[in-house]
Amino acid sequence: MNSLTMPGSCNMSQSLFNLRFLLVWVMVLGNGAAWAQDSAQDWLTRMEQAAHSQSFIGTLLYHQRGGNDAIRIIRQVSDGRIREKVYSLTGSYREVVRDGGDVWCYLPDEHGNGKKASNVVNGFPDFLPDDLSILDAHYDIKLDGLKRQAGRMCQKISIIPRDKYRYGYDLYADVETGLLLAADLIGPDGENIESYMFSDISINPDIKEADLAPTNPKESMVWRNDGKQPVGKLAAAAENDSEWRLLTPPGGFHLAGVAMIEDGHQGRVKQLVYTDGLATISVFIKKLKEKKNRILDKVKKIRQVGALNTLGMEVRGHEVTVIGDVPPDAIRMIEGSLSQRAEAEQ
Repeated sequence: MNSLTMPGSCNMSQSLFNLRFLLVWVMVLGNGAAWAQDSAQDWLTRMEQAAHSQSFIGTLLYHQRGGNDAIRIIRQVSDGRIREKVYSLTGSYREVVRDGGDVWCYLPDEHGNGKKASNVVNGFPDFLPDDLSILDAHYDIKLDGLKRQAGRMCQKISIIPRDKYRYGYDLYADVETGLLLAADLIGPDGENIESYMFSDISINPDIKEADLAPTNPKESMVWRNDGKQPVGKLAAAAENDSEWRLLTPPGGFHLAGVAMIEDGHQGRVKQLVYTDGLATISVFIKKLKEKKNRILDKVKKIRQVGALNTLGMEVRGHEVTVIGDVPPDAIRMIEGSLSQRAEAEQ
């Protein structure tokens, strides 16, 4: 009897195993079908929404040629209000504390030799434009399979530039939450210029008040207000306020803002900010003490650090520095394009 019972029991166990396997497989296929129905644009929208709705604590690794950095990010989202503490785990200590639109920065090597990061890492995981449709004119966006990052399954989204004036992006969004967990900047020749990825992340954890408190007294930190204005209004105001402009910026780049920086090291410096929605080019303009009559003088060689390219030159008695997370060809377009308003209207 036992000889008859044992085979029956084994068959029953095997049948139950097969049934469980089949149910799990159907669930996987069902989820896969749901993911497949989402377009690349849908995934970008989901990533943008997740960046404004998900709390998390994680360690972000940043790699570029010549160095690596590790950054700890603590973000709490409650009723649409974002509170955040970001601090370095490598190199000199740097810290940024954010409460809504108020930002306090402790960056002791801001004027030293510290590595500069591109616009991606400065806003990670929230660096996409609010209006994703502005990307369509200059980028192709496609889904490119699944990959594990930080121990979680991610959807890969490739953003491919249509010209040589901007980088490409490979983005990895958490399948469960939509949160961006990793990103690569891809150069014109397909080389990986910068990489960012969470080595560990806890999503929607219990974040205490002490976790968000600044390590340094706020009195020792630089305060600024980071409240965003609609791009159209900001660009219009910038166009009216600035005596400087780019006559022929790289295609798709528009003037997004103008600022006057009071800097103890440099004096008064005007900053023009151009963006295509992903990449950013900043033009810093400082009046020289000795007036120059040359339109262009002593054009310096473009210097590259990671994704950032920098060019220094003189324009009508002003020292001009152009810096952007764009390829060198985009920076070179700025070289003969910068003009004062009076000159442009002649």
